[in-house]
Parts: sequence; C-alpha cells; structure tokens
Amino acid sequence: MTEKEIISPYDYTYDQDQLIGINGNGLLSFMSFLEQVIEKEPKFAALKVYPSETAEIRDESGNLLKVEVNWQDHNADSFFFTAADEKGGVPIATEIALKAQQLLRAFTLLHQDNINNHIATKVETKNDENVFKA
Repeated sequence: MTEKEIISPYDYTYDQDQLIGINGNGLLSFMSFLEQVIEKEPKFAALKVYPSETAEIRDESGNLLKVEVNWQDHNADSFFFTAADEKGGVPIATEIALKAQQLLRAFTLLHQDNINNHIATKVETKNDENVFKA
C-alpha cells in the first residue's frame, strides 16, 4: 500500500487497550469526534473581504499545494451588493473546523502509519471480544 492510496481508516482497528503512544481505540474515537465537529460547523457565509489577487502554488507534478491570497476590504456598497447576490455567499470552514481538520489529518496519518506497520489490523481479522468499534 502506498502513502497516496486512499483507504477508509475505520476498516482497521487495534487490540483492546493496545497502546500506540496513545490508546489506539481512543485515537479512533477522537477521529470520529473530530469528524462530527467538522460536519456540524457552519459551511456557508458572506465574506467581509474579497480576494484581489491569487497565486497558485504547485508541486513539480502540477498538483495544487496551496493558494496565496491578497485580501481587500469591501466598502459598504460592495459588501452589500456582493452578499445580496445569489453567488455572494461562499463555502467556509470555521476556525474550530480548521483546527479539527488539522488534528484529524495528523491522527489519520498516525493511524495510516500504524496500518502500514501492521499495528492496526483489519476489523474482520479480529476476534469480536478483542475489538473496539469507534
């Protein structure tokens, strides 16, 4: 399995009370909690600023890594007319959702390493009394 393959982290589990730096089952529970936080946060808003310029940052393969944005403040009229337009709202991630996403990514990478190193194993290979289900 390569690092770029996308797998469902919940297809793998840990032995009951198995320690992986933190309790493995606690890791799965915390990952599930973070997903719930991300899902429940607001996802649409009108911006008080607008992007005046953007620059795409790509790796050598052409994959987008990030976008650098120069933001400008709206004046009263431009904010009103932009926010009132049917396309005035934009998808957002709140600060809490961003922090939860960062933590979820870190824990997902840790869990992926544990899958690759055979510390976390497929759920169906475990004896039911030894399996924690997140």
